[in-house]
Amino acid sequence: MKAYKLIDRIDEETGRSIFAYGQAETIYHLGRVNRPRLYFAIRGYFLTAFATRLDAEAFIFENTPFAKDQPELWEVSGIKRKIKPRKKLDLLADYDIDNVPGYSDWPPGTVFLDKVKFIRLIKKYY
Repeated sequence: MKAYKLIDRIDEETGRSIFAYGQAETIYHLGRVNRPRLYFAIRGYFLTAFATRLDAEAFIFENTPFAKDQPELWEVSGIKRKIKPRKKLDLLADYDIDNVPGYSDWPPGTVFLDKVKFIRLIKKYY
């Protein structure tokens, strides 16, 4: 499926989660297929993206002050998961996934993907 991913650019070949920190942060390789970290995948947590460009742009517009240094919007392809996680991802950073309270208020348009491949850069926000 086509989706839209917000990342923070590290260098020419890599980016990282734009809002996840600590152990929950994911490093993305722009020229390769990316998969979720095993620790999270076996617990049902996969890579996040947005179903539409509008959803992604609305999210970054509302949250720019909280973003990391070099946010970018990318078109990606991936395999969609049918079930959304029910726990808040930013609380998973300390690896205590079994004790994180339930959460169902993911940003509008959030999709969960088994894998992500970055297709093209759409916009830089820096």
